[in-house]
Amino acid sequence: MLSFLKKLLSPFFSSSQCKDSFRVQKNTGLIIGGSISGCYFTEEILPDVNLDTFVQLERRGPVLDFMKSINYTFMPTAGQLPTLDFMYDLLAARILSRGHIPLISFVCAGEYSGHTIVMVLNFWHDQSGRIVQVVLTKGMLVYTILQFHSTCVMNFILYGYAISLYPKATFMSKRSAHSYNISSNGDMGTVNKYKAHGFIYEEKDVTQSPELYFPRINHRIGDDFSWMIDMRPEDGPERENPLTMNMWRMMGCNTIDGFWIDAGIMHAGRLDESYSIASTVIYLVYPDTLM
Repeated sequence: MLSFLKKLLSPFFSSSQCKDSFRVQKNTGLIIGGSISGCYFTEEILPDVNLDTFVQLERRGPVLDFMKSINYTFMPTAGQLPTLDFMYDLLAARILSRGHIPLISFVCAGEYSGHTIVMVLNFWHDQSGRIVQVVLTKGMLVYTILQFHSTCVMNFILYGYAISLYPKATFMSKRSAHSYNISSNGDMGTVNKYKAHGFIYEEKDVTQSPELYFPRINHRIGDDFSWMIDMRPEDGPERENPLTMNMWRMMGCNTIDGFWIDAGIMHAGRLDESYSIASTVIYLVYPDTLM
């Protein structure tokens, strides 16, 4: 399966660059999302798709250095400053404005968006015409995935693993549910895009389709409800992946509102590590620190 991932990345990177990208991915925790991650599970090759990547803000350096080293050029979008140096200044200002992140914080149906995305940077290759998008996030990446607009795009690839959070609905039934956040903002354009791609969106509460979305149940990455494909070398060390510590619950609203995710950010003692955790189990971890 690693060979197919290399094939998916071949429009963006040469063979040697692809190996280097895996090294960067391993060292930074970068994940691949978007159409490429979905294509990995369906084994499709789609023309003219971009490569969407996500990396924690603190670990951006090696990723941006890599893009520069293989002749990708920063391509500012509307409202962005013309060079990365100027963007870094703006980035620093945004970080300072956000203040301290509490040990544990939770969202509820009324405040679903956790605002983890700090900045989106596009890089363009003048020879291939391909675009690589680097999304900088504050905090852990799985929490960002859980805030995506639809279940059909909750798929991602990290070093050694490919993950799908709702594979039965997405790949076996070609169905999807959309988040409360999309409805509340009145922005259904993205949903319509995936409808055009053949996805049937639920017109009822996700609790009415428990066989597809398993609502109100504590989930973790790698459980029986998700897919976790191991792409590690056969001679690699056998150890539990800390990624499986991430937990959440899907909660239904109603036909119009869509779902929301019950999850909070738990910051671990190790540098730059944090995890998503469902509110129903938080007392087992930190009984006195729920915020």
